[in-house]
Formats: sequence, C-alpha cells, structure tokens
Amino acid sequence: MYRLSTRMSDMGYTTRLAAVALAATLGLATVAHAQPGPSPGGPGGGDGFGGRGGRGGALGGLLALHPDLPLPALNLSDAQREQVRTVMESHRDEGRAIGEKAHAALEALRKATAASPDEGAVAQQSQALGAVIGEAALLRARVRSEIAAILTPEQLAEATTLQSQRKARTQQRREQMQQRRQSRRQ
Repeated sequence: MYRLSTRMSDMGYTTRLAAVALAATLGLATVAHAQPGPSPGGPGGGDGFGGRGGRGGALGGLLALHPDLPLPALNLSDAQREQVRTVMESHRDEGRAIGEKAHAALEALRKATAASPDEGAVAQQSQALGAVIGEAALLRARVRSEIAAILTPEQLAEATTLQSQRKARTQQRREQMQQRRQSRRQ
C-alpha cells in the first residue's frame, strides 16, 4: 500500500511537471521564432528586448535570451546600445537552437504522458527538458556577463538598485494578491 501511495504522489508530481511543460509550449513558439525587437533603450523599447511580455510564456522566461538587466533605464550611450545589439545578435542563433531543442523536448514529454503514463519515459523526457533549460541558463548567464562588461560601474550599480526595487514591488504585489484571496475566502 505504501508503494502505491508513493507512486501516486510521484505520478502527481510528473503530471504537474507535464502540465507546466505543456503550458510552456505556447511560450516556446514565441521564443523560437522571435524577431529582433527595438533596440534596448530606444524608441518603443518598453521594458527591454521585445517590450512588456516579450520573454515568452511559462518556460519562455527560462529559455529567453534576455539578460534580465533594466537596459532602457540605464541611459546607454549610442555606442553601448550598438555593443549590446551586437552581443544579442551574436547569440541569437544559439538561442533559437536551444528553443528548437526545448520544443522537441516538450513534444517528447507530451507524447510520453499522452500514451500511457510510463513513469520511466516521463522521467527521462523531463530530464531532457531540464538539460535544455540548463543550456538556456548558461547562455543567458554568458549574455548577461558580456553585456555587464559593456556597462560602466555606475550603470551596474543603478541596475542592481532597479532590480532590487522591482523585486520589492513584485513581492508587495504577491502579498496584496494573497491578502485579497484570503479576504474573498472569508
């Protein structure tokens, strides 16, 4: 009986993982076929490359090439903007290749969960997807490092401050949403 309940809880985890992976498929299509957006900090630059929401869906954030730096707010010089554009363009093909690998891994995971929930197959496909997400994280770190090398110490300090402020606002919104949910339940 214990083994059965353990398997069921494991199945719940893999099923949940599969659901997240399936939801991410839409975001991956955006990431894999993304066209270059406006230049960072340029007209219409919005919140970064591609503006608000330009990072894709659920896993899109994990697979996006975006360096997660508030570049539009850092008042980059024209030379810096051009250098950032060059860095992004130099890694675009690699980012697209990772997006395609992720799409294939998600498709394989979907097939593994659709036919019959074979835990071994689901685990194997989940690990393959995890490896692709790891590749994307390494690429994103490399891009961020290359872009950070372009920025002045003052711009890096400002980026850190802005990121801390964004994190605090996000946490505050989470807490407000949680309070609203709790008040609705009462």
